[in-house]
Amino acid sequence: MADPRQGLTSGEQGPLVDQAEVVDGEAEEQDSTDERLVRLLAQRSFSGPLPPPEMLARYNDALPDGADRIVKMAEDQSAHRRTIESRGQIFGFTLALVAIVGGIALIADGKSAEGLVPLVSALAGLVGLFIYGEVRGRATRPKEPPDEPPAVTTA
Repeated sequence: MADPRQGLTSGEQGPLVDQAEVVDGEAEEQDSTDERLVRLLAQRSFSGPLPPPEMLARYNDALPDGADRIVKMAEDQSAHRRTIESRGQIFGFTLALVAIVGGIALIADGKSAEGLVPLVSALAGLVGLFIYGEVRGRATRPKEPPDEPPAVTTA
């Protein structure tokens, strides 16, 4: 009898079970002429711009230079995102600088209330962004184990 698993990749189908049926995780003896096939359903997922290497290699089978095209697309998207982020940072810095200089100019012109609003707003925004960046950075950093193990107390 031909192996029904032939042509399938690892993980798509489980092993062939001879003379046994799996019930509630345990094998039960069956008639010697009865063969049962146990199938394993597996789901794989990934996140990020590129699929895993095994899947990426299969794109070349389906489309000539398919993997190269996918990698090139991911590289182009990454470069585009960095350009947009860089422009956003320059724009934000320029806007904050204009607000600070404008506020100082208004205060120097004798309009202290009108000058404090853009000055305080710009500085508060910059401080808020700094604090947000620090909190976000701490959340994404890996946790370091403590230098000393916690003390064990017995009662």
